Amino acid sequence: MSEHVTLIIKDSEKVKVSSQISRLSELIKSIIEDSPNDEIPLEQISKPVLDQILVYCEKSGYSNQNHVLNYISVPGGSFEVWQREFLANQDSQMIKMLISAADYLQMKALLNLLLAHLALLLRNQPIEELCRMYEVEEPLTDEMEEEMLKDYPWVYSINYFK
Repeated sequence: MSEHVTLIIKDSEKVKVSSQISRLSELIKSIIEDSPNDEIPLEQISKPVLDQILVYCEKSGYSNQNHVLNYISVPGGSFEVWQREFLANQDSQMIKMLISAADYLQMKALLNLLLAHLALLLRNQPIEELCRMYEVEEPLTDEMEEEMLKDYPWVYSINYFK
C-alpha cells in the first residue's frame, strides 16, 4: 500500500490523504484492498466535511480506539481535551453532516464519538420536544430499541433513555 491515496470527493475534487485513513474507515480499507487504484471515489463527501474528518484522524493519531467507552466508563469522566476541542468547533449542521459521513465511511470510532456528543446535548430534553425538533411522528418501537441497543450498546450506559 502506498503512503497516500487520492479521494475523489464532491464536485470531482481530488484530495491526497494519508493511507492511514484506512485504519479508521472500513469502507476505504475495503476499497484499497479490492482495487490497485490509488483513487477512491467518495462523491457523497464534501470538502469541508472531509477536512473535519482529517482533523479527527490526525488528532486521534489514526487510532480506531472507541473513545466513547472511555467517556462513559469513568464516573464524571469527560472527553479528552482534543475531543472536546474538535466537538466544540462544529456547529449542529456540521455535526449532522459528520454523522452521515462517518456512517457512510464506516468510521465507527468517529461515529460513536459524534453520537455520544449528540446524545449528551439532547439527554435533558423532553421526548415530546425532541420529536417535534426532529419531526418524529411515531414513538420508538420495542424492535427499534432492541436494534439500537445491539448497534450502540453504550447509549444505555449514559442513562439517556432511563
